[in-house]
Amino acid sequence: MYTKLITQINNRLVGSTGKISTAKIRSKSNSDLIQSILASTSFLDNESSITERIYCIRNDITAPPVCIITNTPLRYNNNTHCYNTANQHTPRNKAVASVLKFKNTITNRHSDIVSNLITIYTSNSYNLKSVNETKEFIRYFKQTYKNIKPAIISKHTDNICSVIFYTDKGFLKGNYELKLFGERCYLIMKDLFEAPCCIDDSNTKAHYENYNVGYRKITTNKNRINLYNNIIKEKIQSQGFVINNSNEIYNLKDCEFNVTCITCNVTQTKCLTNGRWKDIYCSGCYGKVGRSKQEDEIVDYIKSVKDIEIITNYKLTTTGKELDIYIPDLKVGIEYNGIVWHSYGKTHPNNIKNISNKFHINEKRLMCNKLGIRVINIFDSEWLFKKDIVKSMISSKLHLPLNTIFARKCTIQQIDKQTKGLFLKNNHIQGNDNSSVCLGLFYNNEIVSVMTFGTRKITGKVSFELIRFCNKINTHIPGSASKLFKHFLKNIWQGETIVTYADLRFSEGVLYNNLGFTFKHDSSPNYFYTKDCLTLENRVNYQKHKLATKLESFNELNTELCNMLDNGYRIIYDCGNKVYEYRLI
Repeated sequence: MYTKLITQINNRLVGSTGKISTAKIRSKSNSDLIQSILASTSFLDNESSITERIYCIRNDITAPPVCIITNTPLRYNNNTHCYNTANQHTPRNKAVASVLKFKNTITNRHSDIVSNLITIYTSNSYNLKSVNETKEFIRYFKQTYKNIKPAIISKHTDNICSVIFYTDKGFLKGNYELKLFGERCYLIMKDLFEAPCCIDDSNTKAHYENYNVGYRKITTNKNRINLYNNIIKEKIQSQGFVINNSNEIYNLKDCEFNVTCITCNVTQTKCLTNGRWKDIYCSGCYGKVGRSKQEDEIVDYIKSVKDIEIITNYKLTTTGKELDIYIPDLKVGIEYNGIVWHSYGKTHPNNIKNISNKFHINEKRLMCNKLGIRVINIFDSEWLFKKDIVKSMISSKLHLPLNTIFARKCTIQQIDKQTKGLFLKNNHIQGNDNSSVCLGLFYNNEIVSVMTFGTRKITGKVSFELIRFCNKINTHIPGSASKLFKHFLKNIWQGETIVTYADLRFSEGVLYNNLGFTFKHDSSPNYFYTKDCLTLENRVNYQKHKLATKLESFNELNTELCNMLDNGYRIIYDCGNKVYEYRLI
């Protein structure tokens, strides 16, 4: 039918590679041929491509192709240049009748095998295995097969009948038995041997989820109401919400509640789902999920100090990750990490079961480093309570002109702990420290820079640690670190080594390289504890041997983390440190 048209296509549209050339299709000289192709394949949709139409002409197709099994239209694949399911079904199934016959054969065989299994079980025509042998089979089965299949039944009849025997409490269900096999295995491995009942209804079997999860504890509306009255209501109120319509409880699965935040007095609507509170956060305090008003404050600040392009929610190539704020001209990113959303605990939003993703802040930093982007990671508590310090750090990364004082015009004095503590509180993101040596740099009798040190004992040897260094905020002092460090080396240092740490949330350690330190390694991310999601507590203060006197409830058999979580604390991880060491050559 298409012989003449095929010849024209081969002569005028095929390129040197032997394939249809898109350039020749677009050529005006071939417009008459394209019109002929369109007219000859008018049975196809108007959106069908020229390559699909040419495929139909070359294969003598005169009607829209359909699947021979489902009788649904086939989809043309522009990559393989053919119809998808036509090549899958046609070679294997010559006709619909053969396909149906195949389906019926499988179905009947499945039914016969299961029926035979039930017959063997009910007639006791099998060798009963012991409980321990049955457990060994279940472990082997889960590692080898994952799911029960008809072919497996005939191979392991005795073991499968033993599984049914130890869990048979009257819910044997014919052909549905295969779907119950995972539940039976779960019962045996948990030494239950009987399906548990719903908490509030002894006549109702609890709902089985899967082998890993087991049974739901909550199955009826009555129990959800009891849970609400006894547990959830108290938890909601303890997290700073007043419930306005608590008496209108009909169906907790669908019921909406009006709640008012005690902090900002914003009223919002929340839902209960299966007895669990969903989205315990205040949109007035934290903004919408995914972006907060504090992030917008940072963007507004950058715009106010520098005319530069800013991209919010910047996509990191194809990783699916985003940077909260990105400045492409400087290749600098800013991540605003809300403690509520980035910490893990026993309450919303991140359950401790998801702690496998605990290093996600550092992983995103490493991802950005590979793309040549330097990232500043800010916790929301730092922006809320140390805003001037954070602004000064951002200004430094933006290379903004700061108040400049030259270190050669300054003098060095040892300062007392009170003076040091006040300066660090107002100028260092980490605040005060527990140092024994405090050096201050003075300009016109005003302290403008501080460097502190403390002693360390490692394997009986005394060494020092450079604990803090910072200049006055919004002040650039070229040579300040070098001058203070040389003074310490010349007049105070006694020992073999000096160690120091660069916080990877803000720094890449360039300063310590310039001072002559040697980079040793990157440490693992550190962690902090928080109870109010506003302040971060140093982990050193909550080592296990200290918890008995600090926590209301302490269990010696539990780990440090379990004890902290049981007392309402949450855990959050940072990016770790770069570790540096200084030695005399």
